[in-house]
Formats: sequence, C-alpha cells, structure tokens
Amino acid sequence: MKTAILITSLALFLSSPSFSQDILQIEGTVELEQYFTRTQSITERDLILSTVALAFLAQPNNQTKIMVSILYEEGYTPLEIDEAFISYSLQNLPIEWLAGQIYLPFGNYHTAAINDPLTLQFAENRATSLGLWYRKNSWEMATFAYTTEANNAQGSLSNFLVRVGKTWEIDETHLAIGVDMTNNLLQGDGFDDFTDFKIEKLNGANIYLHWFSEKMFVHLEYVGSLEKGCFCTAQQTDVFQNYSSWHTEFGWFGHLLSKEIVTAFSIQGSHHLEVMELPKTRYLFSSSIEINENLALAIEFSHDRNIGYFADDQTDYANSDSLQIQLSAYF
Repeated sequence: MKTAILITSLALFLSSPSFSQDILQIEGTVELEQYFTRTQSITERDLILSTVALAFLAQPNNQTKIMVSILYEEGYTPLEIDEAFISYSLQNLPIEWLAGQIYLPFGNYHTAAINDPLTLQFAENRATSLGLWYRKNSWEMATFAYTTEANNAQGSLSNFLVRVGKTWEIDETHLAIGVDMTNNLLQGDGFDDFTDFKIEKLNGANIYLHWFSEKMFVHLEYVGSLEKGCFCTAQQTDVFQNYSSWHTEFGWFGHLLSKEIVTAFSIQGSHHLEVMELPKTRYLFSSSIEINENLALAIEFSHDRNIGYFADDQTDYANSDSLQIQLSAYF
C-alpha cells in the first residue's frame, strides 16, 4: 500500500508543471529471463520477469541529494522500496553524510554474470543506517552505524562497519582494492530466514580487487567471519565454525558484427554455508551482446557442486546445472 502511494505521488509530480529534469533524474531496468535447472533428477524451467527496478535521484540544492529506488523480482522480492536515503555533502570538504535505508559498503560484488556472486548472497547488507563517506583523490574511507533486525532485536544502531579503499587510473587501466570490516556479519540479507543463532554477532571482513582495461577485467573477492559462530537450524547440532565465500572472475570485451560483447568465466566457492544452500564450488560461463542501445541479450551456464541441504536430520549434498537466457533493457 505504501509503495502504491509513493508511485502515485511520483507520477503526479512528474506530470506537474513544476517538474524539472534538472532537479530529478530517473533510471530503470527491466529483465526477462528464461531458465532451465537440473538438480539430481529434477528439472525445472520457467519464464519470469526477473527484475523491475526504478531509481529516482533528486538534487534540490548543491549539497543535498535524495534517492529512492523501487524493486520487484518475480518469485523473490515483492514490489518494495529498495533504498531510500538522504545524502549531504559538507561544504569545502570531501565528506558526505548519508542517512536512510541503504546497501552498506561491505563488499563490492562486481560481476558481468546474470547470477549474483556467492559473496553477495552471503554478505550483502541493506539496513537503516547513518554514515560518513570520505572521498579524495584516489582514496575512499567510510564508516556506518546500522540497525539490528535479526534475532528479534529491533531498532538500535548497535552495528558498525568501516571501509578503506584505493583506486589507480593509468591510461585505459583501472585498479581498485579495498578492505571492509563489520562487527555483525550475521546482519546481512542472506540471514533473514535464520533466527536460531547461537551467537548474536559475528565479526567479519571483506577483501576485494577489481582490475579493468580496455579489453579485459578481473574480479577477486573474499568475505568471511573473523571468529567462530553458529547460525543453526533446528536440525543442526551446536557446531561453532568460521564461514566464508569467495569469487574469482575473468573476462574480456569484444565486438561481433559491430555489436559489443562481454564474456566472463567465474569460479566461486563457500565454506560451511550449507544452511544457506550455497554450493561449495560454482563454475560459471556468461556472455552478453548489445542488441541495440540500452538493450542486451545474455546467456549463462553454471555448474554448482555440493549444494548443502538438510534431509532426515542430517546434511546432504547435491549438484546442479543451470542455463539462463536473459533479455534486459535499461534507461
């Protein structure tokens, strides 16, 4: 209901005489996906509207920005407010203050694939937060305090994270490295369905490296806990252990009949994340071609090995193969 009211209000504003494109920018994405998945002897296939996203960015003055985004993912995310925050840039200082619901700067999760990397599935975190972001020259530093919602705790800014990153730009080459740390890895979006934690907080860290050139790119990322914990289901025993996931991706840019092509090969993995049904190893190949301006077609094959799941009060494992074809348009 609140989302419908927001959309109606935005439509009325956009049609009003006071609307100016100098104040408000709009971006959007629509993705249609056909997938085929075979796990053990079970085959699934479907055509879905995998993503509908709209983002509205308003800048009422030189120092203030307001961003609201709406997201829908068939079968995963109902129509909802994805992000909504206010940012304020301090005058004459390279510091930005942010407040609202935001995807926190923990992890970088770059990929050219259709599927989200395992690192994102493990540790991506959207929360109501307050933060400061420092950017100057090639350095960035950030610190955020954010709310606790898991484990039946509500409302307090009892979690925090810090980021330190550095970038280099040399001719057509871009290199970025960074380290993120949080005092509550269990607050990530991947833990929303698990409330029987044997520990309320778990220190975690993320390390990433991204390299781009005119023809190639490399993504390397690792995220893991810095101490032992147990996010357990009722079927599990109290086993305290470290949790982690990693993502490596290599790709290149090319052209076919004057159309831009992006091709990528990725190897990913996870450690002790059976409760989230993440594979221990994933092999992935993806390729996309630009059909027209802002319109692309992608195809992707992935092979997951040792996907953990629970049956008869014990952990079992399965392998899975997937083929996905995606048509995406954006503006």
